Amino acid sequence: MKVWNGDIFISVDINKIFNLFDSESGRDLLSSKNKTNINNTPLFFVGMFRKLILNEKAFQNQIGMFMPTLADIDLLSENIVFYRAQYYIDKVNLEDELCCEALKFFNSEQLIVCFKLAIHFWEEKEEYEKCAHLKKLQDFCENSQLSLPS
Repeated sequence: MKVWNGDIFISVDINKIFNLFDSESGRDLLSSKNKTNINNTPLFFVGMFRKLILNEKAFQNQIGMFMPTLADIDLLSENIVFYRAQYYIDKVNLEDELCCEALKFFNSEQLIVCFKLAIHFWEEKEEYEKCAHLKKLQDFCENSQLSLPS
């Protein structure tokens, strides 16, 4: 079957569409039990940690535009970002191979800077357990960079 999308004809195989459904039971093969929830993987946790910290200033600007009369927007946005980033990175454990692979996947100078910024934030709040966890992850990333070919 050919379908016009406005520019060209696209060939659509109807059988491939219907193969998405289990013909015997009529249940969707793409149901939640057959999908991996990406939101619960180490790759997601490390990625969100990195993204939140790198976009902290953009978040601060958005809060400022949304609530211009709010005092201490800098402090508010910083707290929101670093507390949420910590929520994600706390789920990363160096004893888990998937977590190590996620750190290696995102390993870059940017990620190491994110760890340093987070450590600095938690040092000011005297949350040294969080600093220790972040430092272990930072050291792992720095050591992994040394072993990568140039």
